Amino acid sequence: MPNYAKKQHYHELERVITMAEACRLMNTSFSTIRYAIDAGNVAAVQCGRVWLVHTQSLIDWFSRKSA
Repeated sequence: MPNYAKKQHYHELERVITMAEACRLMNTSFSTIRYAIDAGNVAAVQCGRVWLVHTQSLIDWFSRKSA
């Protein structure tokens, strides 16, 4: 982290993971997570070619789905 950057600015970035990390975490395919994003069940944003997925919404959706 650069010296001029404040730690508070990086706080929210700790709550997102890439789509590849999300697939590994949930042990599922890209299309399954993409379907959940398109359905509005998982919060995510595309930044260029990379999807940034909100970790807690991903965990909440897949734990609810498996329960």
